[in-house]
Amino acid sequence: MCHFRTFRQSMEAPQHIVNLSPTAVELVDRTMIGLARGNPAYRAVVEKFVRGDPDAILLSSSSETIATRRLTSSSGSPRSWPTSAIRTA
Repeated sequence: MCHFRTFRQSMEAPQHIVNLSPTAVELVDRTMIGLARGNPAYRAVVEKFVRGDPDAILLSSSSETIATRRLTSSSGSPRSWPTSAIRTA
C-alpha cells in the first residue's frame, strides 16, 4: 500500500510499479477513502492501514521475491515515489 500526497503522483507511480510484475494494482482516490471511512463495515480496516489523509493510495500485490529483487536492482528515484508504503502481509 502506497500513500500519495497528490492524485497526480498516484497516477504517475504505476508506470514504475508495473516493472515489478505485480499481480494487481488498484488506485483508491480520496473520495473512495472517505466513503470507506464513513461506512462502519470498512472503517476499522481504513483506520488500521491508511496513514493520515492521503489524496490517493495504490494497493499492489505481487510475489515478494520478485518484487524485492527488482526493487533492490532498480536505479534512480522517480519523483512519483509514494510518501509512505506499508507492507500488509
